[in-house]
Amino acid sequence: MAVSSSSLFRLSLLLLLLAAIVTACITLPVEKLGGGYLFGLPVGFVADSIGATIGATAAFLLGRTIGKPYVISKLKDYPKFQAVAIAIQRSGFKIILLLRLVPLLPFNMLNCLLSVTPVGIVEYMLASWLGMTPITFALAYVGKGYS
Repeated sequence: MAVSSSSLFRLSLLLLLLAAIVTACITLPVEKLGGGYLFGLPVGFVADSIGATIGATAAFLLGRTIGKPYVISKLKDYPKFQAVAIAIQRSGFKIILLLRLVPLLPFNMLNCLLSVTPVGIVEYMLASWLGMTPITFALAYVGKGYS
């Protein structure tokens, strides 16, 4: 079996990422890890905000591509979700913003569920970023208190 250079490059990036995560967990105070603790409030808030938005977008894109059949198979038993999808189609930004401001579902689950709706990626990113801003600020503020 021949291994392409593209596959080898992806595997190398994955191993590098795993090594970085393990190194961070060993060397950094993980129980206090956060932007507010590491960088102070202003820079920590910005770093956390960017990181949370990138993470939510990555999960959204994975759910929209690789995980789409799985997510759709799990939603077949929930006809109420169809109503949510229709509402998102009509006013996606507002619905996503409200779902982020009042987290009825864990964010990870919400990323996957929203990935199978007709919302656009830019609309999703902007609404998620704005909706996660208050909790991100609060967590950065609390983290600042430990530094």
